[in-house]
Amino acid sequence: SLADLANSVLPGARPVIRPRETRPAAAGWTLRSTEVSFDSVKLSDLARFLARAGEARPPWRPVELNVSASEQAAGSARASVVLEALEKR
Repeated sequence: SLADLANSVLPGARPVIRPRETRPAAAGWTLRSTEVSFDSVKLSDLARFLARAGEARPPWRPVELNVSASEQAAGSARASVVLEALEKR
């Protein structure tokens, strides 16, 4: 799950994970879309999270990314990413 993945890459980050939509794709496949938001995350950690999500089974691919600079620490940001994955049903 994306929650487990976030915990393994970013211990203590506590992202907000919101399923967005699930819709049928071709020949028994389903496209699942999920938004993952971080209140404050190091940009290097966010990059590692996205890389690991792409290596997951099924792989997740980012389709939207919003990043806003954070005043809390240099190199940190508020981030929201929408990820999609294809699953065989």
